[in-house]
Amino acid sequence: MKAEPSHNRNSLLFRRYVRLLLILFAIELLVDSALQLLMPQSTETVMQIVDGLAMAICSTPLIWWLVVQPLRKDFTAEKARFEQVIDQVIDSIVVIDCQGRIEALNTAAELTFGYREGEVIGRQPDMLVVEPDGYLQQILARAESGQVPTDCIHHEIIGLRRDGSRFPMSISVSRANLGGRSSLILIIRDISPIREQELRQQRMLSLLEATLEATADAIVAVDWQRRILTYNQRLVELLNVPAEILDARDSFRLAAYLQGLVEEPEAFLARLDELYRQPDTTSFDILRFRDGRIMERSSHPQLLNGQSIGRVWSYRDITDRKLALQALSDSEKRFREIFEQTEDAIVLLTGEDWSVLDINPTAEQLFGYGKDEFVGRPMAIFRNKGDQTSFQASLATLREKELVRMERLQVARRDGTVIHVSVHGKLIQLQGKHAIYCTFRDVTERIRLEEEAHAIQSRLIMTNKMTSLGLLVAGVAHEINNPNNSILANAQLLERVWTDLDKQLQEYAKEHGRFKAGGLEFSQLHEALPEILEGVIGGARRIRDIIANLKNYSRPVGVFPDAPAAVELNRVISLSMALLNHHVSRHTDRFHLQLTEDIPLVNGSPQQLEQVAINLIMNALQSLPAMDRGVWVTTAYDPDQREVSMTVRDEGVGIPAELLERVIEPFFTTRLDSGGTGLGLSIASSIVKAHGGTMTIVSQPVGGTVVTISLPAISLTNDEDKEQY
Repeated sequence: MKAEPSHNRNSLLFRRYVRLLLILFAIELLVDSALQLLMPQSTETVMQIVDGLAMAICSTPLIWWLVVQPLRKDFTAEKARFEQVIDQVIDSIVVIDCQGRIEALNTAAELTFGYREGEVIGRQPDMLVVEPDGYLQQILARAESGQVPTDCIHHEIIGLRRDGSRFPMSISVSRANLGGRSSLILIIRDISPIREQELRQQRMLSLLEATLEATADAIVAVDWQRRILTYNQRLVELLNVPAEILDARDSFRLAAYLQGLVEEPEAFLARLDELYRQPDTTSFDILRFRDGRIMERSSHPQLLNGQSIGRVWSYRDITDRKLALQALSDSEKRFREIFEQTEDAIVLLTGEDWSVLDINPTAEQLFGYGKDEFVGRPMAIFRNKGDQTSFQASLATLREKELVRMERLQVARRDGTVIHVSVHGKLIQLQGKHAIYCTFRDVTERIRLEEEAHAIQSRLIMTNKMTSLGLLVAGVAHEINNPNNSILANAQLLERVWTDLDKQLQEYAKEHGRFKAGGLEFSQLHEALPEILEGVIGGARRIRDIIANLKNYSRPVGVFPDAPAAVELNRVISLSMALLNHHVSRHTDRFHLQLTEDIPLVNGSPQQLEQVAINLIMNALQSLPAMDRGVWVTTAYDPDQREVSMTVRDEGVGIPAELLERVIEPFFTTRLDSGGTGLGLSIASSIVKAHGGTMTIVSQPVGGTVVTISLPAISLTNDEDKEQY
């Protein structure tokens, strides 16, 4: 609640008093008038008594309402505000009355001492203090004699909580007049956190001093005014510094003394001045002394609350390590020569997180990265996540005296080139820590040769399979052809027999009426049997044509025969469809054959061109993802170019752009898992080129594929002695 300013309160009281006087004056007039009317014959004494009584009766409620009640309300509000302020003070406040007893205490005091206010009211305040004994009695005695001044008296004493625990506290005593009574105000603050912090600082200082003296290094701390702040005894023992220099706390004299001990005094002094000009720099130097000793000197900024206040110097005698360091240097030099001149790419990794420690020039050339781009970072050169995981898993299981081998990992060079590498890894000790020594060798060419050898072997196997398949087809065709010829001959004989019998059976039906043969009415047999015989004869002839095509297709001929024929491309496609009708019905409901009539002939091998047509149509059928996708086979003639063309278009899955140039490579296929051999387009392309033609392929991943072959057209005359197919 916001306190009302004092000038506002005074103004309000003044207005209330003026209003009260006016009302009393009005009442007095009214009472006098009323008495004169009601008691005209009364004596003056009686009138005064009645007048006083009437004024008392009328004015008392007004005085209570206009004066007493507002003052009481103001007093209550003021008291509430005072108590609220007292309770919000973080210090403990204890009020002592004039009789030396506790009169009141605030919330902070309750929390500090553990008492509720009602538990201590009227009790002696000594219950709150342990040491010094009788302290509060002395204060109270001085207060009674008027010796306690109105300002505060500060003391540090020991307080006592309700649970018996003691704590240090500071106490401020002052005298106050509360409600006309003289009282003492005790303001108490718990200073135990401050004392605990001081104790921790003392312990830390003691620890630092003990550490400073226990270290084997000579240590001296200097501020930015070049004054010596502290040093340890080891400085005196190691460097024989005279006592007068250290007693003077002058680092300039100390620097001059040390300058006379080192082999390069000018460089020593210049380095000191440089470091003092760079407050945040950390340094590490090796000093050679004239007496043959070698000192390791380091310097670090001395920080206080994040601010640099000086420098700490340390000196360590490493003379006994001199020979070891020299031997280590020679060994490192030999290792570095081997490391940098070997033909294998070498990468040193840490044994903890496998980050790169070092790489040799061969590794820089192999991967295309500089050393600064590798060191301190994990190996992130593998092309795929699987190789990265395999590499890390192998390192995780590596043990001493073991060699891990990974013979075929893919690595991406900086320019994006992908190469194959073999990796050998071994766990070694490097400066007392585990490290992993890895060698990388580029095996891309070796793998390419192996794949080419494997491809050649696959081609030989496939060629042998195709030769065997050709022999098998020829044999199967011969075995099927014999019974089929018998079926065809017998069916033709039955057709001639039926022609003769049909006339006689018709005459018999006229004379004897209806009769059955083979369970059928003669009238039905008369209609159906010719169609049955025609179907048997047609099927046998179709089998004969298919067998002939298979025999021609499997007949071993060159890519282009020595005696080429004049070939009708439409007939080649029609004969091919006789072999593919079954496959068409299995793959699509939308097959379209559109052959342009009267196109010129082409010069070549009908068997080879038939093989081209079969391969292209089969590829189109096998690319369809569903039966409602279509295939179109068309022929055309371009008189300007004098070329006859065949186009096979499908609504299949298409060929990715990055693979389009490779589809004519032998044994390259995207359908290896579904039986693809990768020979169809390769063979077709070779045959078309041998016939002097071209083959183009246009494909989109979602729009299907269009393959067009174009062959030179020929014109036949009566003088040309060529076989027409």
